[in-house]
Amino acid sequence: MSIRYSTFVLLFCFVSAGWLHASDPMVLGENVLDAINQANPQFKVLGTQIVPIPEGTIDYYKLEAETDESDIKFLVVQDTYVVGVLQRNENVDEILVDANGDGTLDYASHTLVVPYWVVAQGYEHDGGSKDDFKIALDQAIENFNSVDNPYLSGAHSELQNILLSISGLEDVSNRDLFYALFSYYYLGDRYPWEALQAIGYLSEKYYERYQEDHPLFYLHTLESLINLGYRDNARELADSLVQFWPHFVPGRVYQWQLEDDPDRKAELYDALKKSDPDHWIVQQI
Repeated sequence: MSIRYSTFVLLFCFVSAGWLHASDPMVLGENVLDAINQANPQFKVLGTQIVPIPEGTIDYYKLEAETDESDIKFLVVQDTYVVGVLQRNENVDEILVDANGDGTLDYASHTLVVPYWVVAQGYEHDGGSKDDFKIALDQAIENFNSVDNPYLSGAHSELQNILLSISGLEDVSNRDLFYALFSYYYLGDRYPWEALQAIGYLSEKYYERYQEDHPLFYLHTLESLINLGYRDNARELADSLVQFWPHFVPGRVYQWQLEDDPDRKAELYDALKKSDPDHWIVQQI
């Protein structure tokens, strides 16, 4: 087993075998790479596919051959990427996940998830065109800017299915970006910090490869910031979003929502109601 960023074959000689007991739960903030390298789990149980992509199966590495639900299991993809642990803590099953690939256990999840960084770590960009991925970005913007609610019409679910389907094709350009965007939508409001990591990777790599921004990155970044309570940062992004893409209605709605000056807020509200009264978000405010 080759663990990312470390060779743990030699580490065993210097670490006590009792460093981690099978029933010792880990906690958020601990480093799962350090733990697995020092614990040296020898027993692998093949997992089931979580998502239909090449990296979509999570296997379990255990400290003992015979375990029960109280014993810790390390969650590993392709014998390489340690994504978290499955354990029982105070009689409750929990999954602790590394959200961005640095080894730190960042959040607790109720379901197994393959983080965006697993695909990102294994992907080597082939220099291919941005065209296919930009179609997905533009479709998302069109969905949100439409007068029809994309969550009710099914347009958003359809886009998510397309993103996941393309993420499963090993030879497609920007496969890491397709999966990062899918991951953002999967994490959504439930895990805003983790969603912010996914959209941050996506916007950084897209700009690095094509020297372009896109309104979708602004939209989803400011949404994550709002969910995290960073209102001032979100307001700055909303203003930039409206400045560069003035006809994008959700951006104008967030600009109104985040405005603190009562007079300015009233002006923004009246402008929205006048220019886009039929938009699905404007009808809700």
